[in-house]
Amino acid sequence: MKNLLIIILLLLSLGSFAQVEAKNKVMSAVICECLENTEAASLKENFQETYKECLKGAVLAGMLSQINTQRDTTITINPEAGIERIDQSDMEATMLLLQKNCDIYNTYTTAILPLDSLVPDVSSEACECVGRISTSISLEEKNLLIKECTTNAIVTSISSKKANLSTVEQMKSFYKMVSDHLVENCAAIEKVTFSNDEEKLNSYSTNEKAMEFYLKGIDFMEAKDYKKAIKLYEKAVDIDSKFVFAWDNLGRSYRLINKYDKAIEAYKKSYAVDSLNPTSLMNMAVAYNYKKDFESAIFWYQKLLEINPKDPEGHYGLALIFMNQKRIEESLQKAIDARALYIESGSPYTADAEKLMRYLYDMFAEENKQERFKKICSDNNINLD
Repeated sequence: MKNLLIIILLLLSLGSFAQVEAKNKVMSAVICECLENTEAASLKENFQETYKECLKGAVLAGMLSQINTQRDTTITINPEAGIERIDQSDMEATMLLLQKNCDIYNTYTTAILPLDSLVPDVSSEACECVGRISTSISLEEKNLLIKECTTNAIVTSISSKKANLSTVEQMKSFYKMVSDHLVENCAAIEKVTFSNDEEKLNSYSTNEKAMEFYLKGIDFMEAKDYKKAIKLYEKAVDIDSKFVFAWDNLGRSYRLINKYDKAIEAYKKSYAVDSLNPTSLMNMAVAYNYKKDFESAIFWYQKLLEINPKDPEGHYGLALIFMNQKRIEESLQKAIDARALYIESGSPYTADAEKLMRYLYDMFAEENKQERFKKICSDNNINLD
């Protein structure tokens, strides 16, 4: 209670200062002053809980600093909701200022638990959040929300766990650890990223019975009963042959039971209705890849890149195929292209591209071409140090 009163007094004293200072400066100043106004014994006994209360006040102050209070003197802000609006860059900038200017913060932010021991719990919390993301929005929106889920889980860990994230470098390192863990262990992230339910013409059917079969098929698909799902999707497309999502899900169901020829047949039906549908293009390439028909897979990945040159999955898919064909320089270039696009879109699958690049380095080394690997990376502005 005492800390909250201190925070309120701090907020009331901000005045015009909050209107002209950057949000992160306001947040770091509030946190530092809040800590300095807390008894040393209380800080020593429970620094994390105190810091959490100070962080709430800092978020309020940061939000107030962005509001023109001359126009409206009545401001109602929920501090818990405010924390959800903090992004990674806000936290990094605030931590950097605290590290630079706040001695008491540096005194108490000593590592008690190693960061890697916190990764599974933080990743699990982020994964639950990812599972609530709609699959009917654009990939750009999905990636943004995945980043928010990851950042919010990390913010919670800073507030409630004894983690040493007192520097920007530690924050970035921990963010990458959590993102990599998500890609490896969170089934929801694959479902959200690769389910393309963004609605377009012919995505859904206007026939009620076809929609009924389709929705029942989804239920069986989520229950992993793919054979029943297939029967229902087939009924849906028998009624409406232009039902794109039903064709796509039919193809995916066949692919999941390793019937690749039937999957390709379904995807081609979807492609015939909508030749700009990235789902059918990418999944045809994947199915051909599973069949070891690499030339056909390359053809469809290239078709995907024709309609969207900035789709990282097209570049990553080609990198995998070129690697299997021992075309290691082409594979490395495509892996680099995929990595750049993953980073640009904020995708957690940056980790997959980097993992592939490490594997390719070993292949280059087997041919005594390490310097060639380094040259290609250097030409693409990638620092290997």
